[in-house]
Amino acid sequence: MKTVLITGVAGFVGPYAAAEFAKTGARVVGFDRNESAVCHTYCGDIRDTLVVERAFQDAQPDVVLHLAGFSSVAESWKRPEETFAINVEGTRNILEAARSLSKPSRILVVSSGELYLETFDRGAVETDPIGGDSPYAKSRVEQERLVQEATDLEIVVARAFNHTGPTQPPPFVIPYFASEIVKIERGEHEPILRVGNLAPERDFSDVRDVVRAYRLLLENGKSHEMYNVCSSIPRKISDVLEMMLGLSTTTITVESDPALFRPVDCPIRFGDPSKIQNETGWRPVIPFEQTVADVLAYWRNTK
Repeated sequence: MKTVLITGVAGFVGPYAAAEFAKTGARVVGFDRNESAVCHTYCGDIRDTLVVERAFQDAQPDVVLHLAGFSSVAESWKRPEETFAINVEGTRNILEAARSLSKPSRILVVSSGELYLETFDRGAVETDPIGGDSPYAKSRVEQERLVQEATDLEIVVARAFNHTGPTQPPPFVIPYFASEIVKIERGEHEPILRVGNLAPERDFSDVRDVVRAYRLLLENGKSHEMYNVCSSIPRKISDVLEMMLGLSTTTITVESDPALFRPVDCPIRFGDPSKIQNETGWRPVIPFEQTVADVLAYWRNTK
């Protein structure tokens, strides 16, 4: 039986990933600052070298899914040093811990589509230039540099574009809209939804499709290759909001709030998933409309 170690297992994506790998019969363990309800968890901070190494030595994983990271672009502007410490130094610790094992592990490092420079007329492909217009994106660029230097390890990189689903917390945009709409439906505050910039277009996938992509990449992805995990469909944030408002029976007024705008916001960012599709057979199967409805239903059922 293979042992799969998932870092960041107590976060948004972690439980979905644990369930995906458990379906294959694997033994799933996790590493996180918080205990997870879905599997045995080694508790600690990914920035703590010794704690990470002890977890790896005890678990002896065959496969590592490295999810742990600072994931909010908006918050990265406020906490750039923490963003780099977690995403870069944390990844360095994962790679060093993998090197300490008596048998080699296969590792999937989750990066981001945010590191692509602007591509307006087509979806970004893996060979496009990368850079960064936020501390978050820059930290992912540096994270990938560490991967490329680790030629002694078997590592695959997933460049995941925006993904959402039930249990994702605000301030990510879709759960933010959903949670605010539900508060208004319950009469918990006035029927005004304050929003940031609604003009950008983003590539959204369902987290349940995304974790399947991660499993397939660990099974079939090529070492030291990058793979976009995305839908290839750019959606305006305003259209997403309109879809969610259409699922509510309450009349809600939308107001722009300058405090919710980012310092820099790329007008459009979407990816081309041809590479992962051709090499692993992965396709997203959950319609976006279902994803949005499921997120709203989750918040309606959350007290």
